[in-house]
Amino acid sequence: MAGLILHVNISEVSGESKLGDVLEIGGISGPYELKAFVSPAIPTLGSAKAFVRVTNLQTGSPVADADVRITITGANTNSSGWVIALNSPDTPETYSSEIDFQHPGKWFLNFQVTSEIGVGHLDTEIEVPPSPRVGSGVFIWVLVLIVIGAITLRIWWGTRTTARARRQT
Repeated sequence: MAGLILHVNISEVSGESKLGDVLEIGGISGPYELKAFVSPAIPTLGSAKAFVRVTNLQTGSPVADADVRITITGANTNSSGWVIALNSPDTPETYSSEIDFQHPGKWFLNFQVTSEIGVGHLDTEIEVPPSPRVGSGVFIWVLVLIVIGAITLRIWWGTRTTARARRQT
Protein backbone atom coordinates (compact mmCIF):
# COMPACT_ATOMS: atom_id res chain seq x y z
CA MET A 1 0.00 0.00 0.00
CA ALA A 2 1.15 3.56 0.43
CA GLY A 3 4.30 4.12 2.44
CA LEU A 4 5.53 7.14 4.29
CA ILE A 5 8.67 8.74 2.87
CA LEU A 6 10.42 11.03 5.30
CA HIS A 7 13.06 13.67 4.83
CA VAL A 8 15.77 14.55 7.30
CA ASN A 9 14.02 17.49 8.94
CA ILE A 10 11.06 15.45 10.12
CA SER A 11 11.96 14.51 13.65
CA GLU A 12 8.93 12.44 14.63
CA VAL A 13 6.27 10.69 12.60
CA SER A 14 2.92 9.62 13.95
CA GLY A 15 2.32 7.38 10.91
CA GLU A 16 -0.34 6.66 8.39
CA SER A 17 -3.81 5.27 8.84
CA LYS A 18 -7.11 4.89 7.01
CA LEU A 19 -10.17 6.45 8.62
CA GLY A 20 -13.10 5.22 6.58
CA ASP A 21 -12.46 6.57 3.11
CA VAL A 22 -9.70 8.99 4.15
CA LEU A 23 -5.97 8.33 4.22
CA GLU A 24 -4.25 10.16 7.09
CA ILE A 25 -0.52 10.92 7.15
CA GLY A 26 0.94 12.68 10.15
CA GLY A 27 4.29 13.93 11.37
CA ILE A 28 6.31 16.66 13.00
CA SER A 29 8.44 18.84 10.77
CA GLY A 30 10.19 22.04 11.78
CA PRO A 31 7.96 24.06 14.11
CA TYR A 32 4.77 22.26 13.02
CA GLU A 33 2.70 19.23 13.74
CA LEU A 34 1.29 18.31 10.34
CA LYS A 35 -1.58 16.00 9.50
CA ALA A 36 -2.40 15.43 5.86
CA PHE A 37 -5.56 13.73 4.64
CA VAL A 38 -6.33 12.39 1.16
CA SER A 39 -9.87 11.43 0.22
CA PRO A 40 -10.60 8.84 -1.03
CA ALA A 41 -8.07 6.69 0.84
CA ILE A 42 -7.34 4.71 -2.32
CA PRO A 43 -7.56 7.40 -5.00
CA THR A 44 -8.81 6.65 -8.48
CA LEU A 45 -7.84 8.36 -11.69
CA GLY A 46 -9.01 11.94 -11.66
CA SER A 47 -9.53 14.29 -8.74
CA ALA A 48 -9.10 13.72 -5.05
CA LYS A 49 -9.35 16.08 -2.10
CA ALA A 50 -6.29 16.85 0.00
CA PHE A 51 -6.40 18.49 3.43
CA VAL A 52 -3.52 19.63 5.61
CA ARG A 53 -3.98 20.47 9.28
CA VAL A 54 -1.18 22.75 10.54
CA THR A 55 -0.56 23.23 14.27
CA ASN A 56 2.20 25.21 16.02
CA LEU A 57 4.24 22.56 17.82
CA GLN A 58 5.23 24.78 20.75
CA THR A 59 1.86 26.41 21.50
CA GLY A 60 -0.53 23.80 20.12
CA SER A 61 -2.49 26.56 18.39
CA PRO A 62 -3.58 26.44 14.75
CA VAL A 63 -1.42 28.20 12.17
CA ALA A 64 -3.84 30.31 10.16
CA ASP A 65 -1.44 32.36 8.04
CA ALA A 66 0.70 29.68 6.41
CA ASP A 67 1.49 29.15 2.74
CA VAL A 68 0.63 25.49 2.07
CA ARG A 69 1.63 23.94 -1.24
CA ILE A 70 1.00 20.40 -2.35
CA THR A 71 3.29 18.99 -5.02
CA ILE A 72 2.35 15.74 -6.75
CA THR A 73 4.77 13.82 -8.95
CA GLY A 74 4.05 10.62 -10.88
CA ALA A 75 6.74 7.95 -10.76
CA ASN A 76 6.11 6.42 -14.20
CA THR A 77 6.08 9.55 -16.32
CA ASN A 78 7.14 13.14 -16.09
CA SER A 79 3.75 14.13 -14.66
CA SER A 80 4.01 16.65 -11.90
CA GLY A 81 2.25 19.70 -10.64
CA TRP A 82 1.48 21.70 -7.55
CA VAL A 83 -1.46 23.46 -5.99
CA ILE A 84 -1.89 26.00 -3.22
CA ALA A 85 -4.10 24.77 -0.40
CA LEU A 86 -6.32 27.41 1.18
CA ASN A 87 -7.98 27.62 4.59
CA SER A 88 -11.24 29.20 5.70
CA PRO A 89 -12.09 31.38 8.70
CA ASP A 90 -14.20 28.55 10.14
CA THR A 91 -11.25 26.13 10.24
CA PRO A 92 -8.07 28.23 10.08
CA GLU A 93 -5.77 25.28 10.79
CA THR A 94 -7.11 23.16 7.91
CA TYR A 95 -5.97 23.90 4.37
CA SER A 96 -7.63 22.11 1.45
CA SER A 97 -7.23 21.68 -2.27
CA GLU A 98 -8.06 19.31 -5.11
CA ILE A 99 -5.30 17.20 -6.61
CA ASP A 100 -5.41 15.31 -9.89
CA PHE A 101 -4.03 11.83 -10.59
CA GLN A 102 -3.61 11.54 -14.37
CA HIS A 103 -2.46 7.93 -14.65
CA PRO A 104 -2.28 4.79 -12.50
CA GLY A 105 0.87 3.96 -10.54
CA LYS A 106 2.90 5.51 -7.77
CA TRP A 107 2.48 9.19 -6.96
CA PHE A 108 4.66 11.15 -4.56
CA LEU A 109 2.96 13.89 -2.56
CA ASN A 110 4.87 16.68 -0.81
CA PHE A 111 2.98 18.93 1.60
CA GLN A 112 5.13 22.03 2.21
CA VAL A 113 4.21 24.59 4.86
CA THR A 114 5.84 28.02 5.19
CA SER A 115 4.96 30.77 7.66
CA GLU A 116 6.72 33.33 9.82
CA ILE A 117 7.62 30.64 12.36
CA GLY A 118 9.42 28.41 9.87
CA VAL A 119 9.24 25.76 7.17
CA GLY A 120 8.04 22.18 7.39
CA HIS A 121 7.02 19.42 5.03
CA LEU A 122 5.48 16.02 4.95
CA ASP A 123 6.02 13.51 2.15
CA THR A 124 4.17 10.36 1.23
CA GLU A 125 3.69 7.93 -1.62
CA ILE A 126 0.28 6.84 -2.89
CA GLU A 127 -0.53 3.98 -5.22
CA VAL A 128 -3.31 4.81 -7.71
CA PRO A 129 -4.79 1.59 -9.11
CA PRO A 130 -5.80 1.34 -12.76
CA SER A 131 -9.45 2.18 -13.25
CA PRO A 132 -11.80 -0.58 -14.37
CA ARG A 133 -11.73 -0.97 -18.11
CA VAL A 134 -14.39 1.17 -19.70
CA GLY A 135 -15.59 0.13 -23.15
CA SER A 136 -15.91 2.48 -26.04
CA GLY A 137 -19.69 2.43 -25.81
CA VAL A 138 -20.17 0.47 -29.03
CA PHE A 139 -22.49 -1.99 -27.30
CA ILE A 140 -24.66 0.86 -26.01
CA TRP A 141 -24.85 2.48 -29.47
CA VAL A 142 -25.79 -0.83 -31.12
CA LEU A 143 -28.52 -1.33 -28.52
CA VAL A 144 -29.84 2.22 -29.08
CA LEU A 145 -29.91 1.68 -32.87
CA ILE A 146 -31.77 -1.64 -32.44
CA VAL A 147 -34.38 0.01 -30.22
CA ILE A 148 -34.83 2.92 -32.65
CA GLY A 149 -35.12 0.45 -35.53
CA ALA A 150 -37.72 -1.61 -33.65
CA ILE A 151 -39.78 1.49 -32.86
CA THR A 152 -39.60 2.63 -36.49
CA LEU A 153 -40.59 -0.85 -37.73
CA ARG A 154 -43.53 -0.96 -35.30
CA ILE A 155 -44.78 2.46 -36.46
CA TRP A 156 -44.43 1.45 -40.16
CA TRP A 157 -46.17 -1.89 -39.60
CA GLY A 158 -48.99 -0.22 -37.61
CA THR A 159 -49.51 2.37 -40.34
CA ARG A 160 -49.55 -0.32 -43.05
CA THR A 161 -52.01 -2.49 -41.15
CA THR A 162 -54.31 0.48 -40.55
CA ALA A 163 -54.18 1.46 -44.25
CA ARG A 164 -54.96 -2.13 -45.30
CA ALA A 165 -57.91 -2.29 -42.91
CA ARG A 166 -59.33 1.00 -44.34
CA ARG A 167 -59.07 -0.31 -47.91
CA GLN A 168 -60.98 -3.47 -47.07
CA THR A 169 -63.93 -1.55 -45.59
